[in-house]
Amino acid sequence: MSGFLIPAFIHSCTEEEPVHSGPELSLWYNEPAEVWEEALPIGNGRLGAMVFGRTDVERIQLNEESLWSRKGAYENADGSKAIPAIRELLFDGKYKEAQELAVQELLQERLPTGTNAYQTLGDITIIYEDSAEVTDYKRTLLLDSAMVHVDYTRSGVDYHREIFSSAVDKVIVYKERASKGGKIDCTIQLSRPGDGEVVMYKDDMIIMKQHVDNGQGVLYEARLKVLLKDGHIHSTGFGLEVHGTTDLEIRLFAATDY
Repeated sequence: MSGFLIPAFIHSCTEEEPVHSGPELSLWYNEPAEVWEEALPIGNGRLGAMVFGRTDVERIQLNEESLWSRKGAYENADGSKAIPAIRELLFDGKYKEAQELAVQELLQERLPTGTNAYQTLGDITIIYEDSAEVTDYKRTLLLDSAMVHVDYTRSGVDYHREIFSSAVDKVIVYKERASKGGKIDCTIQLSRPGDGEVVMYKDDMIIMKQHVDNGQGVLYEARLKVLLKDGHIHSTGFGLEVHGTTDLEIRLFAATDY
């Protein structure tokens, strides 16, 4: 199941009209997303995200394709035994009966309480210390490379972000660079609504691990690691504080026991 929206759906749901630019096939906007439907999607392999592109408190909503609200098989392991009978019904033109048999024999039972429902992995939140006015803002979805770029100027400094998901490395990457040295100061948090639990803070890492749905769902683990070329970082118990860096990189890894 896809954990992110295709650009056509984004275009249809946002009031702000995207600008189509150049042969590189991109969509760009001159202000951040206010709601989820306006965020820009990235995704490759198991991991996807919706990038809001905010300049004060950035939000990146995360998806991992196997994160569901009930543990166990999501198809009937003995379902293959019913396939010959389903085929025979189809060949006889009994399509309704074939569908009913397929649902009964091939699909796992779904309870009316919402179990077996797809779940969000959570959010990366980046809180920036500088709240001065922003100019020359632009956020871009590059359709040919599946990357999101965010560019803006604040307090005389140009900031450039790149966000993408790598299927080969199984990681979501967030990169930010300032045009002047040591101008990135922020607090980075990793959270999940409901049963997300941060089990460990290290100097440069946050680890979030928990069973979904109070122990009934899959077991997941997400690890967020921060890399700096300059400046310094430390854990506060509420997040990772970064001060005085020029280049910020965040890597998000996640998996479940499915």
